[in-house]
Amino acid sequence: MRALAIVLVAGCGHLDFDPLAAADAPGDTAPGDTALDAHLVAWYQMEMIGSGTTPETVPDSSGNHHDGTCSDAATAYGCPLPVTGRIGGGYEFDGTDQQVVIHSTPQLELPGAFTIAAWVKIENAPATRACAATKGLGPDFYNSWALCIETSQAVFFYTVTGTTESNLFSTATVATGTWHHVALTWDGTTKTIWLDGDSVANEAATAVDFDSSSIYIGGDVDSGAPTALFPGDLDDLRIYDVALGPSEVLALANP
Repeated sequence: MRALAIVLVAGCGHLDFDPLAAADAPGDTAPGDTALDAHLVAWYQMEMIGSGTTPETVPDSSGNHHDGTCSDAATAYGCPLPVTGRIGGGYEFDGTDQQVVIHSTPQLELPGAFTIAAWVKIENAPATRACAATKGLGPDFYNSWALCIETSQAVFFYTVTGTTESNLFSTATVATGTWHHVALTWDGTTKTIWLDGDSVANEAATAVDFDSSSIYIGGDVDSGAPTALFPGDLDDLRIYDVALGPSEVLALANP
């Protein structure tokens, strides 16, 4: 496990830490560095799905116990299949009925700043918008945030304030048949999409609404019904309560 160097950066809203320091040893099950622990609020390595339980468990390796579930009789979501991921194992979603549900807690409600990061792989352009991960908002169709892939293969970063929706699309696209690292950051004033460590879109956003609605991996839910289901592979989904800076995002994209 790599040693951690910490440099405080004034006015940037984040710590200049090594985001991989806690996770670059195969088989690691939890971060081991205090500065990183404080900001990594959920971490889905996607190495396994806990069997023998109903619903089955997708573990959160951050130590914060935000475990996900699938094969839940109440929601009828199926579990993704285990596949070779970008870092160890990963999950394959069929784009039909597979999702992981993470029940929200105040720690996952991040109205000040956040980073959502994951490895994604698609074999074909999705037939409709496909969401790798979303955070619901209210009972209808809003989301606090959504990380999706468009039919054009652009990355889509959605947020909302009140009823004002903010739709940001990447200028670069996700190629088929290969792993790409995607990160979404919001620092309280600006939304940014990062693709393979590079900034590929940004726009002003001064507020993002949150509530206690669930997070979904592998799709979205509108008015109680699954939608925008993801047809492809996912790995190493991380949620931070700060906006990572360029060097930090680049480190995640180069494990």
